[in-house]
Amino acid sequence: MNAAETRPDDIRQAANGENFIAPVVVATGRQRWSKKQGKHVLQKHFSQGDHKTISTIDELSHLLTAHGETLADDSDTGRADLKNRLPFYFGGGLVNGGMPIPGSAYDISYTATQDAANDCYRRRNVSDVAPCSMVTLDIDVMPPALVDKLIGRNGSAAVLDKYRAVFHTTASSTEAAPRARVVIVLAESVTVEQKAVICAQIERQLMREAGAEPTEITGHYVYQGAPVEFDPCVYRDVQVNFMAEADPDKMDVFDGAQLFPEDLPPLSEDDAQRYANAGKTRRDPSAYNVPDTFTGTAAKLAEWFISIGGETGAKPGLFTLHDHPFKSDETERGYDSSFALQIDENATLSRFQSERNTWRAHCEECKAAGKSSQYMGALALGCPEELAAQVWGGEYLINPVASLDDFECLEPLADELAGLEDYDAAADPFANLADVDIFNPPGLLGEIFRDVERLAHRPLPMASIAAAIQLAATVGGLSGKRSVSGGKLSPLTITLAPSAAGKEQGQSYAKDMLDSLILNDGSCVRFALAKPRSDKEVMRSVLRNAVDVWQDDPSQAERANPSRYGTTLIIGDEADQLFSAMGNRNAATSTAGIGSVLLEVITAKRFSYSGLHREEELNAITTKREALESKLEEAKTALAIWESGEKPKRKIMPQAKAERIVNGGGKALDRLALRETLVIKGVRNPVFAAMLSAVPATFSRFISDAAADSGLLSRALILHAGEGIERLRFDVPEFDKEAPATAAIIRKLTAMLDGADFDDLSVHGGGYTLTEEAQEYRARLLDIFESDEYREHATLGAIYRRALLRIDELATLAGLDTGVIDAAAYEWATQLFNVSAASMRAMIDGNNAGSAGIIATLKMAIVNYLQDPRRHGSAAKSKICEGTTRGKAVRQARQAAKLSGKADPFDVAFDSLLKAGVVGMESRNGGERVTLLKKF
Repeated sequence: MNAAETRPDDIRQAANGENFIAPVVVATGRQRWSKKQGKHVLQKHFSQGDHKTISTIDELSHLLTAHGETLADDSDTGRADLKNRLPFYFGGGLVNGGMPIPGSAYDISYTATQDAANDCYRRRNVSDVAPCSMVTLDIDVMPPALVDKLIGRNGSAAVLDKYRAVFHTTASSTEAAPRARVVIVLAESVTVEQKAVICAQIERQLMREAGAEPTEITGHYVYQGAPVEFDPCVYRDVQVNFMAEADPDKMDVFDGAQLFPEDLPPLSEDDAQRYANAGKTRRDPSAYNVPDTFTGTAAKLAEWFISIGGETGAKPGLFTLHDHPFKSDETERGYDSSFALQIDENATLSRFQSERNTWRAHCEECKAAGKSSQYMGALALGCPEELAAQVWGGEYLINPVASLDDFECLEPLADELAGLEDYDAAADPFANLADVDIFNPPGLLGEIFRDVERLAHRPLPMASIAAAIQLAATVGGLSGKRSVSGGKLSPLTITLAPSAAGKEQGQSYAKDMLDSLILNDGSCVRFALAKPRSDKEVMRSVLRNAVDVWQDDPSQAERANPSRYGTTLIIGDEADQLFSAMGNRNAATSTAGIGSVLLEVITAKRFSYSGLHREEELNAITTKREALESKLEEAKTALAIWESGEKPKRKIMPQAKAERIVNGGGKALDRLALRETLVIKGVRNPVFAAMLSAVPATFSRFISDAAADSGLLSRALILHAGEGIERLRFDVPEFDKEAPATAAIIRKLTAMLDGADFDDLSVHGGGYTLTEEAQEYRARLLDIFESDEYREHATLGAIYRRALLRIDELATLAGLDTGVIDAAAYEWATQLFNVSAASMRAMIDGNNAGSAGIIATLKMAIVNYLQDPRRHGSAAKSKICEGTTRGKAVRQARQAAKLSGKADPFDVAFDSLLKAGVVGMESRNGGERVTLLKKF
């Protein structure tokens, strides 16, 4: 028997009464932009006079709506504007009015007491917060079906009916991607230390009653295949909540019983451990420990971040730091900022993130000064210089683009170096992407990427990125989804890596995942096509998929936006043979025409057969129909004889076979009729993707200025993995769809296929939500790639003119499962596009330069080797030589130089970079250590 069951009946009965047993104290405030000496600062103010004592649920709902504001413009811009103006609230007052802190309001984020002197403010700390009887849960991600379940919409019984509660949406909430807060009134007050546990217990109980399944991540659940994410940070009493909108229709009030905390089921031992951090006193280093998986530099970095108040986050390696003083020259006296620090196990890809304006100003200052914002930010937070240098390299950034001025002593090589000058020209405006790691994709792509790498016997990150892109695009295409710009999700990826380097792992993973997905209606066929041998094979695969998908509802074939699509995914090695056949004059017509058919299928809104192919296909359909009708008539005649009981006078079709043909004949004729309709009218919006791979040396010979202008290759993502080969691993598990990471991905993909996440998606991407930062970044991309410099680029113009479409596609895939696309997704997509364009340009330069191209190629290979994030811009010369001269063409050139008595091409390339000051070298430990001084 729990404590609540022993309470007197009058106390128990009072929990059902109108008045609260423990009156709720609610403090309200408002954030606003202030200007001081031309500097803009966002302040959040509350005052002791704004504390209200609430006795009924009606008073509480009235208070929230009375202080809120109404969304005037139901758009992303309007929502962002409202969020910038909304007041905030929190439950619980302050002990003795708070703690006086001398200084300006620009030093602190929350201020108190209206009657305080101008230079005295009161800060809201955990130690100042009194016990409260109101708790708030924040749901950042959930499907619309869960909203129905919680508040009783569309005929569902409301889970919240049994609670004294308020449910309200937030300013960023939409019908397709709702976000909400749930305010629960307790029958007694709880302390700050108790609050986090109580909130976790309520969260678990609500999700259990709604039928959601918990995952291994704190605050994350799965409801009907769709993700649900709570934000446990509101369980601390230093976290404020944005006020509900003033519109009462956006709020649901429930007058169930006030909740006794003792009535809640206790947390399991695992849950208690997961939620333990939510209510810990801020900046208490003893509350958190360095993960056991961290060693060396990673452990030192985590230990330092925890020592300044960092808390372990919900994901492995993620740490958060809330409201920490951070000074920027842009804000004269500094301003509190919150940070997220992601640390990988060897600390080579660690980086800060923050959405606060102070951090943005800091990044702009560093960019203008050519300094590393990560390194300087770490020093500003108190990180030891030696540790910061180990992780982020140093104070100054290396030059992002080479210039002929960097090579004054190399006049004879000016033509070669001119290619280096504008190599990766798109990277110059994107210096802020230097810290973006393409091997850490955001969102759904990141989950798939890490799962592929987990199962790889020989890790090949570029191949894993290709698998993540293609798997997400295939499932998104099956679901009828489009990119933000309205384009089809039909990516073409070409992974370049040496033979036996691990390219097959990504291909196998994509096939296994597609085989593991099961649709509830069973109406969709996923078709993985090996390397096509003719244009007719491509066309028939598209037609077959369309018939398979729409055979149960042929009217779908006539709709501009059908509910389901068929998808063809090409998975093949030796892409060079495919492209060789396309451009070979001696190849069969059907083989040489593959390229034009692939291009049409990938881009066309309606794919139609050519006149000759249409005639052939219609003749084949007519022949099949006549044969089927004849066979069906024969089966019906035989079946009539068998059913009459008469003895056949001649040999007739067996009864079982006749029944099978009669039962299936009608469906087969319907399929032929649909096939005929599609051949005549065309297939609407076929989804077609290709995951190809090749060996760099053989594929690069097809890359030229003309190839960059071609419609097919200019749409391709060239994922060059380099010449390095990782060691073979024998301890990796086999593919298992029940494995936690894989199962979580399957649940998300299945949810998309079933339309359980956001199925009201228009052809033009209207169902997606771009954050304000993402919209600003996308607008900047449009200005860059539509400028004359890029749009009319002599070599890569066709690629740059399609840049925004490719970036939109990649960013969409990152947020495909949630429908929310942020700036991080666009930054990652832009960086990957730049890497692809750089690979294309490097191959073009190598081919155009002829024999001298080997030297230029080696120069770029040396620079790329040192630019790899795992090497921090430094490596032994012997290792550089080993890692950059494995290609067949380079080996042959070195051998030819040796036989002819000429200088080694590697030595020539290295010496030219050394003389130009691109690299530096020093003797260390009996060897030669090379450091990259300038970045291309």
